[in-house]
Amino acid sequence: MSRTGDFRVEDMRFPARPPIVTASTPQQGVIASHDPKPTTRELRKKAYYAAGITLEDMIFALWDHLIKSDGARAAAIQKIMDEVDLTIN
Repeated sequence: MSRTGDFRVEDMRFPARPPIVTASTPQQGVIASHDPKPTTRELRKKAYYAAGITLEDMIFALWDHLIKSDGARAAAIQKIMDEVDLTIN
């Protein structure tokens, strides 16, 4: 056990992980960690699905590309994903 400068007691066998959200004040950190806006990743997932790409489609395209050496489906999906990404970024 050890005590840090800000009076926290930490078990040195299991050091504390750094905070995920950093902010200049604790209030900003709380607000940032509870922001209801969707992340870019969440927006992409919704947009891919709206464009007709499902996770299952991606898995089968990847399987075909890696196992069957047929990259046609993967290339077609990637083209759609690239177009979707342009609308999000």
